[in-house]
Amino acid sequence: MLWGTVGVVDEFFGGIAIFFGLYAELAAALFGFQMMIGTFWKILKLGKPFTEYSYDLYLLGLCLIIMSQGSGAFGLAAFPGHVFLRWDVAGAALVAALLFAVTSRPASKLRADANQGQTQKSPAPV
Repeated sequence: MLWGTVGVVDEFFGGIAIFFGLYAELAAALFGFQMMIGTFWKILKLGKPFTEYSYDLYLLGLCLIIMSQGSGAFGLAAFPGHVFLRWDVAGAALVAALLFAVTSRPASKLRADANQGQTQKSPAPV
């Protein structure tokens, strides 16, 4: 419940921050961390195929671009994005995301739905 709320707040206010260029680098770092957790969770806990988590990797790449390039000339306030683009910080974020994903427990219904979706084939379009 707590991490879902943190994710929603991050996505809502982070999206506004990136749109207006108000510490967009920090918002992109938090959003990228959320995408790493989601990707690892889908791989390790739910066992989903690549097509299910490829969009998360795409968004992580976009976050890395915003972190490295900044919010641009029209940004309201800049955050030093290079703070997050160091190997030690990246390694710590990767380890933390793996720990969050490994220690979380998906609901049994969610796991059953994920496994059912992989075995069932959708009907052909008419």
